[in-house]
Amino acid sequence: MAGYTRQSTYTDGDVIQASDSNTEFDQILATFNNSTGHAHDGTTAEGPIIGLIGDAGVTTPLNKLSVSTANDRFSFYVEVAAASVEQLRVEDGVAYPVTNNDIDLGTAVFMFKDGYFAGLLESVNLQVTNIKANDGTAAGSIADSTGVFTIASAVLTTADINGGTADNVTIGGTTAAAGSFTTLSATGNITVGGTVDGRDVAADGTKLDGVEALADVTDVTNVTAAGALMDSELTAIASVKALNQGVATTDSPTFVTINATTVNATTFDMTNLEVTNIKAKDGTASASIADTTGIMTVASSVLTTADINGGTIDGTTIGATTPAAVTTSSLVATTADINGGTIDATTIGATTPAAVTTSALVATTADINAGTVDAILGGTTPAAASVTTLTATGGGSLTGTWSDLGTVTTVDINGGTVDGAIIGGAAAAAGSFTSLGASGVLTADLSSISSTGDLAVSNGGTGASTAAAARTNLDVDQAGSALALAIALG
Repeated sequence: MAGYTRQSTYTDGDVIQASDSNTEFDQILATFNNSTGHAHDGTTAEGPIIGLIGDAGVTTPLNKLSVSTANDRFSFYVEVAAASVEQLRVEDGVAYPVTNNDIDLGTAVFMFKDGYFAGLLESVNLQVTNIKANDGTAAGSIADSTGVFTIASAVLTTADINGGTADNVTIGGTTAAAGSFTTLSATGNITVGGTVDGRDVAADGTKLDGVEALADVTDVTNVTAAGALMDSELTAIASVKALNQGVATTDSPTFVTINATTVNATTFDMTNLEVTNIKAKDGTASASIADTTGIMTVASSVLTTADINGGTIDGTTIGATTPAAVTTSSLVATTADINGGTIDATTIGATTPAAVTTSALVATTADINAGTVDAILGGTTPAAASVTTLTATGGGSLTGTWSDLGTVTTVDINGGTVDGAIIGGAAAAAGSFTSLGASGVLTADLSSISSTGDLAVSNGGTGASTAAAARTNLDVDQAGSALALAIALG
């Protein structure tokens, strides 16, 4: 580069020749040559460093690049409504817009080619078409107009899917887990290892395999094979069809009236039975019933169930061989050893309470005021229970919807979501989060900060240029170099 240095020195009385002026002007001409002229690099004869580049031919440029030595900063200005407006600043380690959410990086037509980021890329809205891995492998795409996100493959620790469809996907392919569906349909085969609605589908399917293809279940062959009768085989089809109960040898039908000379039955149940003598099936006399009195005299009897409403039972051990249930309006016993059945509508220990040991207790209403209950409450039909303390040593689970869990001392939530809840609303305590996001305003008390590291504040920071000014803006009183607060101005 050709800088300017003085070529001649004159004193009074000197003779100035044309060559002297030509040499001086030639040096000036070389200095302002458009390609080899002076460099403005601050060295001797090269002129000073230029601190402002702006519109050509004006003394006050509106479009300009300014250098601030005091702030160690480049500032880019653009004319906006006949005024020079600062748009972008470049400082040590950061380039940022002067006004938040004001500058676009590229346009819909003129775009940057590639972008490389070693750290976090934070954006309120991310608009992309294709997503790729770092090595260029396609990972997914987002369709215009519909916003449908197509992902090649995804591993999700927790997924909350509230709509849409899952096509060509094996759920629980690697590690099976419980699934809850309102409707489950399949166009292909369904293979299960357990039961469906309590039924062994594999075993039932074997039975279905034995059904004749396109079988006519009403033809004579199939009806006969099924052990049924055709209408043509019955002489009183209307009477048979009127039967509303089983009449097989193993059934116990009920009839209004039976007229028979001899009734030979293992079990006979009727409302009225008029007989004089009762015999065993082999003819052995068993009992007789006297006319006018109706007294039944029984030689010997073994009663599966007895309903005795009067008289006395003397010198008899009830349930001596096989104890069973007894229903009585009043029972006085010096000692009772009850090994089965039920005791209904009875107050045990009404006068003098004492210990009762039982293997099973069914009570419509129970008022237990002391002791312990070592059992399953509501095992068959769960119902509401009111307790002051509930302790489970074997774990378990709470299902259904709980309107109020009361006060929980410790809770360990490992998945899912916590919706519509204020954490620490009544009594705030420490919380540990991998990521904390707020859709609204986030208010934090920074009066006491124990960390000596940097506190990164995104989306504009405090607007302060120094740590001290940042502490003033945040109303933080934290002195000492060991606990100095560093605020990220980006």
